[in-house]
Amino acid sequence: MDRPISVIVPVYNVAPFLKKCIDSIIVQSFADFELLLIDDGSQDESANICDEYALKDNRIKVVHQINAGVTAARRKGVEVARSNWLCFVDGDDMLPKDALLDLYNNRAAGVDIVIGSQIYMVDEQGKIVRKICTQASSNDWNNIEFLKALLEGRTPLSVCGKLYRRDLFDSLVFDLPKSMPYGEDYIMNVRLAVKVQKVRAIDKHMYNYVQHGNSCMHTFQNTWEYAKSMNDFILHPIKAHGLEEVCKKSIFYARIHMLLEVLIDNDPGLSKEDPFFIEIKEYAKTINVSLRECLILKIVACPFHLRCYIIDTARKVSQLFRNLLWWRN
Repeated sequence: MDRPISVIVPVYNVAPFLKKCIDSIIVQSFADFELLLIDDGSQDESANICDEYALKDNRIKVVHQINAGVTAARRKGVEVARSNWLCFVDGDDMLPKDALLDLYNNRAAGVDIVIGSQIYMVDEQGKIVRKICTQASSNDWNNIEFLKALLEGRTPLSVCGKLYRRDLFDSLVFDLPKSMPYGEDYIMNVRLAVKVQKVRAIDKHMYNYVQHGNSCMHTFQNTWEYAKSMNDFILHPIKAHGLEEVCKKSIFYARIHMLLEVLIDNDPGLSKEDPFFIEIKEYAKTINVSLRECLILKIVACPFHLRCYIIDTARKVSQLFRNLLWWRN
């Protein structure tokens, strides 16, 4: 008999973290699931660890494939999944014990995606370092509301910590080149958002990102050219469904966030003469922008070395306040 949930875990060279990841899934309070471990051509012990767990638990199935990237691994997981609901977990992260139960209990007729709004950053021992995404209340959204929440950063951009109705997925959802190793979750969620009927966001702790030096979050170096590619991928489904005008202000917020990420990574390729930046700046003149957004636009216009100094100083001040808050708590 098919199980209600397929948990899909792309695995690539995460041997030091994989056992804790799998353990956090197999001890879930909701036990009626299949666990699909998609080994994406790992060169360490990850593949052997997957096979060892499959021998011990009949809910686990392992697929080995030539390395093709995380998006291709997730695609393979969806292809072999036998459940009506899908949950994605990265091979170096962990689920809180009641994650699947909370997600599954909030599915309902007409709901296409269930989102757990509380995501924590934890260390390798599972101790909470900080909350990286929280939402104060639960909501039901239609497609436009969910799309705006994604673009404005009011809901987690990751595919993890969510429950997806399987029939949302077609061949276009995962149509991304391997050269897009960062932000692919965001693109996938936008592609799904334009066609959902209802999304339910619940105020529950749903996912733990494990902080370690080898994660993409720590190793990826953002550039302005990459940000422009991201913009193209995100904008395409919005335009295709005729939602660009209704989401125009939200798209501006998304582009401001892209600017900030590139500023933080000190890419000299970001220039005030760039046509895409000029487009963002011109649109800003037509709406009421916040002080933060105004500052970001002005910093881009600064000479590169001054820009680096401003960002470095802001980073140090932010870390100081974070340490003070941590000490206080």
